[in-house]
Amino acid sequence: IKAMETAKNDTETELTNAKLKNGKLLVKVKTLTKQLENAKKSSSTSGGGSTSSLGGLADDLDKALEEEMKSQVAKAEAKVKEMRKELEGVLADKANLEKKLDTLEAGNERMMEMKEQQDIEVEYLRTRNKEMREQVEGLQ
Repeated sequence: IKAMETAKNDTETELTNAKLKNGKLLVKVKTLTKQLENAKKSSSTSGGGSTSSLGGLADDLDKALEEEMKSQVAKAEAKVKEMRKELEGVLADKANLEKKLDTLEAGNERMMEMKEQQDIEVEYLRTRNKEMREQVEGLQ
């Protein structure tokens, strides 16, 4: 369970780092988008010969961002799948340990009952032995 908690904390750290990276990339995208818009405006005022290359740049940027996000999602999904498998294994181990614990507790309880019964019998036999000795001494 501790290993799972550690793995969970590691995954949460990775998620936080991925969110930070995503935020930085979004800021970069906004900056590049503004630069692209400024370039479009300046090219349209100067004659507009290179607008198709700027549009292609925007498409490439969008594709690159989409691919990066897809890869991050795929990594996160793989990590989640792995964590679920580990969790299932830990839960199975836990169930097995609970069964063993129940067996040991039942055995311990039975042993305690048998000890109590044996203690009662020993006390009875001591008393009976004492009575028999007194009878033997009385006969001598």
